[in-house]
Amino acid sequence: MPHLPVEVPRKQTITGVAPSASANTYGTSTDSRPTRERPGILHLLHVALTSGGTFGAETLTVRIRTRFNDGTANSVTKTFTATGGSTALTNAELWDLITNQNMIAYLSIDCQSNIANSTATAGAQVGFVNATQAVE
Repeated sequence: MPHLPVEVPRKQTITGVAPSASANTYGTSTDSRPTRERPGILHLLHVALTSGGTFGAETLTVRIRTRFNDGTANSVTKTFTATGGSTALTNAELWDLITNQNMIAYLSIDCQSNIANSTATAGAQVGFVNATQAVE
């Protein structure tokens, strides 16, 4: 009997994602990608958005986006008012990220603060299973 390939779940932690120096503007995103030999992400197992850095009197909005192989994207946001926070996405929010029904090419994490020149940062803890072959 032939053996099917078994894909081990991949975990990745992203930290230090900074907001733009301008208030209420998303900064540069950081990506979480499948390994080079894999065409995309097959299953999202866990996503938690995090806060770090030094907070002033501010609200940090952290956004995760699923970037699909057809160029479209879905997103979910969480807000934080202090460093050291971690909020796992609910099943409904995970569902919101995958409703496109296309393969996820990669995930993007970025953030914005409601004050200028914030020193707060964002991050994410993600767990996913890579696709084992290209989908036609």
